[in-house]
Amino acid sequence: MLWLAGAAALLLTVAILIGMSAPAPRSTARTGPTPTRTAAPSPTATATAVLTPSPTPEPLPTPTPIPPQSYIVQQGDTLLSIAAQFGVSTDELRAYNGMDSDIIVVGQEILIPPPTPTPGPTPTWDPSQPTPTFAPFLLHTVQRGETLSTLAEQYGVSVDEIRRANNLGDDENVIRAGQVLQIPQHTPTPVATPEVVRAGTPTPRPLYPAPVLLYPPPDAVFRGREAPIALQWSAVALLDQDESYRLILRCPAAAGPKEVIIDQKATLWRVPAELFPPPEASKRVCTWEVEIVRHDGEESVVSQEGERRTFTWEEAEEP
Repeated sequence: MLWLAGAAALLLTVAILIGMSAPAPRSTARTGPTPTRTAAPSPTATATAVLTPSPTPEPLPTPTPIPPQSYIVQQGDTLLSIAAQFGVSTDELRAYNGMDSDIIVVGQEILIPPPTPTPGPTPTWDPSQPTPTFAPFLLHTVQRGETLSTLAEQYGVSVDEIRRANNLGDDENVIRAGQVLQIPQHTPTPVATPEVVRAGTPTPRPLYPAPVLLYPPPDAVFRGREAPIALQWSAVALLDQDESYRLILRCPAAAGPKEVIIDQKATLWRVPAELFPPPEASKRVCTWEVEIVRHDGEESVVSQEGERRTFTWEEAEEP
């Protein structure tokens, strides 16, 4: 036991001596403040604004102004007669053509101002009446060198349509400078109206509205036997094959008033010089009206009662 205790003390002493003689460990710590590591900022995606082009509004259609009509002065014309023919005033003609007086000469070109549409009273239609489809027309004064084919191409219509609108023959192609032609603007679209059959008897078709008289204006005055007088009215619908417009014209004559009845599909008729009232006629007033008739075995009027107009056909003024 003593030997073991002595051995343990000896080992402890040797261990202490070895520990004291061993070199101190080298320190690796740096002096000074410890640098603070700054974290690099994470890249942030920058949003790029993409400009979306604003839709460009489409321009509204600009209405095409109606061009003026051109009229070539004929022998016997006066500024007053031309104004009455086209339904304008002499003041309008002078202002539109830059004229200082009413003096005009044969062959002079007169520009007719286009009509300014004015709103009128709204018609009240009977529900039983067919809705009228109006077919407007344009009056064109023929210029030198123009033909029916060139006019048809200019206005986008056919030669046959111009012939029918002006009561010309199927083979008539000759037109002259200064002649006023009616140019159709569109063809009315037919509306089929079915007939209701009851007990084998078809229901009578309703009456058409009365054609609206367009030219000449009420109480117009024309002078001279050769004065161009064109009676014009509006179309009310596409007439059936057995229907037509009936023009009734009454003019003074030597043996009393002379009545002329014209049945046609066209909406314009030129008054011939043969109807010029004789010099001895005290009253030189002509009356005219238009109705629609149906020729189905017996003639019957199938339009409402319309307007009756008058015009005065005077002798030419002395030069």
